[in-house]
Amino acid sequence: MPDQLTEAALANAREFVREGIAHITGQQAGCPSRFLVSSAPVPTALAMLALTASGPVYTANIAQGQSYLLSTQHEDGWGNTPAEPNCELATAICHKGLAAAESPSTVNGLIYDAAYLIARTWTQDFDRLAPGWLPKQGSALIKFLEAFTGKQLVPSLENLGLKDLASISHFMPPYGRPTILAVTLIKEFYRQGLSREVARASGELLEWISPNGSWCEDIVVTSLAIMALHLTGNATAAVNAAAWLCASQYDNGGWPSFNQLTNWSVAWAAVILGPQDHNLRQAATAFLQAAANQDGSFGTAAPHSYPDLDDTAISLLGLAQNPKLNSTTLDKTSRLLLKLQNWDGSWGTFPSFTGTPPECTCDFPVYIKSEDVTVHVIQALLQIGLPKANPAITKAVTWLVKRQQPDGTWNSTWFLGKTYATAQVLDTLVELIPDSAPVQKGVAFLRAKQCDGHWDMRSAGEAGLALYTLLKAGEPPHSATIQSGLRYLRSIQKTDGSFYPSYSGFYASRLYYEEPLSEAMAALRAMAKYLDMLDASGPN
Repeated sequence: MPDQLTEAALANAREFVREGIAHITGQQAGCPSRFLVSSAPVPTALAMLALTASGPVYTANIAQGQSYLLSTQHEDGWGNTPAEPNCELATAICHKGLAAAESPSTVNGLIYDAAYLIARTWTQDFDRLAPGWLPKQGSALIKFLEAFTGKQLVPSLENLGLKDLASISHFMPPYGRPTILAVTLIKEFYRQGLSREVARASGELLEWISPNGSWCEDIVVTSLAIMALHLTGNATAAVNAAAWLCASQYDNGGWPSFNQLTNWSVAWAAVILGPQDHNLRQAATAFLQAAANQDGSFGTAAPHSYPDLDDTAISLLGLAQNPKLNSTTLDKTSRLLLKLQNWDGSWGTFPSFTGTPPECTCDFPVYIKSEDVTVHVIQALLQIGLPKANPAITKAVTWLVKRQQPDGTWNSTWFLGKTYATAQVLDTLVELIPDSAPVQKGVAFLRAKQCDGHWDMRSAGEAGLALYTLLKAGEPPHSATIQSGLRYLRSIQKTDGSFYPSYSGFYASRLYYEEPLSEAMAALRAMAKYLDMLDASGPN
């Protein structure tokens, strides 16, 4: 018997994704914010501070940001997302942004306060993303650096000075360098004024600017860099960056934490909808080919952005859906991914690179090991025809098995909760080592942790991933687990086909986000898998 409710939910989600991808790829003009990475209070406040420092010409943008902040304010302050309860850090930064809008002459002091607040919490995430990098007393890396530099280094980012950065910047992920440089530059300006050291560091910050005027295509980093340049007398050098910020503002007046995951969304659409939608697949192919850097790497957004191996892997997976695509395009990207595999079999997110996108070359991996990225690289390499027995694949699978936690889960780098990574890893291991103990243990966890149809974060994305993986692992479509999950997905779907946000994407400094297209695609993929299996199994 057909499941008409799920069929209707699937059709609505599919239409939402198709419309969003049409906007992103230019088939439809513009792109409404409902298809984009969610706006949030903290990046909005930082962008307001940066634009206030840049001059009165941006008054209209600042006023729109002010309206957004007031509309997302709770009784006791702001959260890291519009749906989150009050957060002390978010509230303090939002107050700085509003104070600057109301009294622009005070912006210099407010910049220092905002930079301090960001620095106070940023270290929590560097230790998570790059264990061993963060300057800690007694760590192996710091002992090495202390021996190399002949001096004792400081124990926290709050106390970093510009001279310290020269010793450790080589060890930072590429995205981290302008971030920490901007924050430290602001602090040092207030400590020593426009000294020769501060002037030199200000010039170094300019070396990291992207051709589009941003730093790292990132709202937070760009805002901090603009503020640092304003203080050090280089405001004119940041005019393009201010224009980029204005262009990145949403119609609701807010800003996201970073500027989109368009390559990711388009590539996944090619994977999930492309096989049945020739026009979408062709549009995705053209979009992704234009977004590639010269070495085969991809960043988060088009036309060109800093290399990110997760986006590179998913872009390769998307391009591989087009059977008519010239194989040399796929070969370049696949060779790059194989080159950047870590010694233990894993892949990380940010490679070190030289040059400026698109004329950049990834040199070596930065060892931010990630289960999410490793799984996506495996999937992409298998898609282009790499044998399952290839040493790179078997080594990666061995690493993933070792990374399984005692409760059967895997940790995610970029999402809250355990369901995202666990479902993604199992999606791959079910193909490579079916019926193995790690697969059985992981599947048991997914079954056991469902509660009223949802998982940890109550998101459409994780529910979709979990349901798809369970079905792939052999869960009957009529089972209570599958039926409960489908009911939950239908209950949180909005009339436009998207799903109510859970803000379970993890950016940095506890700034969460929602990427509505990816969430919808994970849900519709699970519903499509269920309906296919339902047809194959016949009546209950």
